[in-house]
Amino acid sequence: MIIIGVINIVMWSFLILSGSVADFNEKPVAYLFHWSSEFMMAVLLIIAGYKVLNNHSCMHNYTMLALGFLVISIGGAFFHYLDNFELIIFAFSSLVTCITIIAIIVTYESLKDFIYLTLGISVYALINITGELIQPLNYAMISMAGPALLFLVVLTVSVLKKDVVFKYLDRKKSNDP
Repeated sequence: MIIIGVINIVMWSFLILSGSVADFNEKPVAYLFHWSSEFMMAVLLIIAGYKVLNNHSCMHNYTMLALGFLVISIGGAFFHYLDNFELIIFAFSSLVTCITIIAIIVTYESLKDFIYLTLGISVYALINITGELIQPLNYAMISMAGPALLFLVVLTVSVLKKDVVFKYLDRKKSNDP
């Protein structure tokens, strides 16, 4: 996770600073939101990797959240480079996509993991969607995506260092009607 996080920061920094993003002037807000989600993902991957190396108590939560960010990001890159074919980048995104999916399968333990994974996927996606909606000022859609993003970020931050536990009730044995 640390290696992918660092590679992501270096790659995006190079692309941004070199001016390699041809249509930036057409969609600056959308790109700023996309880059924000990419840098957030990279930082989360580095933090999660650090927590795993130090066997921190909430390492699993950070790992699943970061893998959620990564799987949606790298999945998008996979399809982008499949459509705009560049062999080296397509091969790299394919490899990272496969490794990410395997990492999710191997580390998945319970429904709690599904929630952190879903939060990562949803927050990353909504950051990008919100940027794409703000660019043309689609007020109706912003009024839905903006609050959804805000509430998911608040939920994510508030549960990240907590142990989420599910209690299953046998409704048949309950005295409730």
